[in-house]
Amino acid sequence: CGWLDIVALRHACRINGVDKIAITKLDVLDNFEKIKICTGYKLNGNILSDVPLDLSELWHIKPVYEELDGWDKPTAGLTNFDDLPDNARKYVKYMADSLNVRIALISTGPKRNETIII
Repeated sequence: CGWLDIVALRHACRINGVDKIAITKLDVLDNFEKIKICTGYKLNGNILSDVPLDLSELWHIKPVYEELDGWDKPTAGLTNFDDLPDNARKYVKYMADSLNVRIALISTGPKRNETIII
């Protein structure tokens, strides 16, 4: 899987009027020491914080990543937000703040009951 592109997701939320999202497969990040998030695009030496207006420029952009610390405890199967490891909660908060949306649901495994409703 690829890293989260917060720029593209923020753009999609904005143009579609999204005010809350679901985070799926949080548990697949359990074993990463660092988690990257694309926070901008580099184009011709400039850093863009939004999707380029000229879509042909998408072929020439390079992602700019911010690294967050991973977490050392499993999230698989958790059903309560407060039970998530500190860095997992920070990751979710970072996402909500960056997107200016509410996180409504977090899945922590493949089973229906492995879900955190917020």
